[in-house]
Amino acid sequence: MNSQNFKYFNIQRSTFNISSGFTLMEVLVSLAVLSIALVAVFHSNIGLENVTITTEEEIKASLLAQNIMAHILAFGIDKYDQFPMEIEKQGFEYDVQVDATDIENLWRVKIIISKDDVTIYQKSALLEARDNG
Repeated sequence: MNSQNFKYFNIQRSTFNISSGFTLMEVLVSLAVLSIALVAVFHSNIGLENVTITTEEEIKASLLAQNIMAHILAFGIDKYDQFPMEIEKQGFEYDVQVDATDIENLWRVKIIISKDDVTIYQKSALLEARDNG
């Protein structure tokens, strides 16, 4: 009887040892799944960073166009090319196009903000010319 109990104990013990840990294959599969998930997370993070940089440039370009338009409104349409801000330090370039309309003293003003020869922002408005005398 003792030998049967001993045999039974060994079988249970060996069964217990097999189910108590992870096999090498299970660990490798888990690491593969985890690495794929981490690559996806990091890849989406890089995409969000690029979107943030683009949005920041668009906001700066929008503010610059608004400042140029305010300068034109304050000092007159004839001084649109004398904007005093140094924007080259930030890498932006601007172009102001002033065209006459069919209505007397009404001008079409278009401001184009670009960076590295790529247009980032455009702003258009109709302005009435006035004397700043």
